[in-house]
Amino acid sequence: MNLEFVGLPAVLRTTGRVTVGHWSWRRDGAVRPHAHAEAHFMFVTGGRFRTTAARANELVASPLIFNPPGTFHADAFESDRGAFFTVTIAAELLSESKVRAVAAQLDGIRERALVRRLMREYAEWDADSPEITEALCRELLDGERSAAAPPRWLSKAEELLRRTVSVTDVSRETGVHPTHLIRTFRRFHGCTPAEFARAHRLEHAAQLLARTRQPLAEVALASGFADQSHFTKHFHRAFGVAPGKYRAALR
Repeated sequence: MNLEFVGLPAVLRTTGRVTVGHWSWRRDGAVRPHAHAEAHFMFVTGGRFRTTAARANELVASPLIFNPPGTFHADAFESDRGAFFTVTIAAELLSESKVRAVAAQLDGIRERALVRRLMREYAEWDADSPEITEALCRELLDGERSAAAPPRWLSKAEELLRRTVSVTDVSRETGVHPTHLIRTFRRFHGCTPAEFARAHRLEHAAQLLARTRQPLAEVALASGFADQSHFTKHFHRAFGVAPGKYRAALR
């Protein structure tokens, strides 16, 4: 598989048809336009990132990009340091799935949750991991499961949760019963409202670790966690590495 990414991976894991890796990057000159023979997903976990391949949503701090095979693009970090997780897919597996035709930034909550599950599997690799990784990859390629249109109040609930508003308060603000709120979130996004809010806080924390020198305790509080211990536990579970080691890898 062609793995010409600009960065230094700690280790690459492969099933033969899917290869995953978490890469660190530091500014060392311009990134030349290039293409990859295989399709890949790229999830930015630290630093300010730009790509010419897909229309970017600048409101998303940690973008998830999909590039089909042969996509010609020039990626660049606008910060001195950065980090990203990649999922590279062999043609054989791609042909068995619903192929995405164009490069795109994917802002769906379900897709981002699937990538975080791939990151956890990558960090805890064992004999079952190849099968699990390929199954998660198939879900990523096939996109959203629900064909029904989401209710209008769902986007408002998402925005409130990004502000670390509690599920009880979101229920009151949207006029939706908490049970219905949780069931609808799981139907459209594959996670609960609380899990969505935590994932948003963790992505914010990863950006702080990459872009600042704030002590870990301050990063924890700034990201909405009760304390450093609570933050460390959830960060390790989501990113497969402790916050301190994650920051050290970038530096």
